Amino acid sequence: MKDYWLFFYQHWPKVGIGWGVMGLVLIGVLYPLGLISHTTAIAFAITCAYPLHQFEEYVYPGGFMKDLTRNFLGIKDLDAIMDTRAIFLVNIPLIWLVLPTMSVWTFFNPDVLSALALFSLIAGLAHVVSSIKGRRLYNPGLFISCLLNIPLGIIGLILFENIHPMFWSMALFWLLFVGWGIYLGARYKATKDPHYDRQAWELGVIYIVVLLHYALLSNLS
Repeated sequence: MKDYWLFFYQHWPKVGIGWGVMGLVLIGVLYPLGLISHTTAIAFAITCAYPLHQFEEYVYPGGFMKDLTRNFLGIKDLDAIMDTRAIFLVNIPLIWLVLPTMSVWTFFNPDVLSALALFSLIAGLAHVVSSIKGRRLYNPGLFISCLLNIPLGIIGLILFENIHPMFWSMALFWLLFVGWGIYLGARYKATKDPHYDRQAWELGVIYIVVLLHYALLSNLS
């Protein structure tokens, strides 16, 4: 079991493209047959598109973290502002657990699509902003962002009828996450230490704050 876990820990971006492609194919079969709604189809498409996004970032052509560190944050003497553990803790809980759960949720509450669409749109636009800032035509993740993430996000925002409380929690997540990434860059420039040992619990704090925010909004709605 330990060997399987180690393999997954090291190769999850390669594994993910499998369920991403199969999910998109399944949607392409079920939706024309009328077995799933517009909302559910877009929700699952957003979720299944993201492993393809991760594959582009970390496998082929790969190099996303180095590009982020050197070209976006402007740190030339470091290859990765986040270590392997932090990258894993960003991607697996969010993309492999939260997004699929939210997609299933749309069967019962279509308004959850609003949060999924916001996530997809911001995730895609982040790569566009990175390219503009770095004055480059390409960065790892930009192709799938333009092909799938941004269009699906826009379609999702058009389709949903009411804003779900998760929409605002997703907006808060992106605000905190982007702010944290900028903080990591600023901290390294000030200390010349990426403080990899702190990143897991710092990310955990972000997750906890977002969960508490959603719990509060749910009680108020």
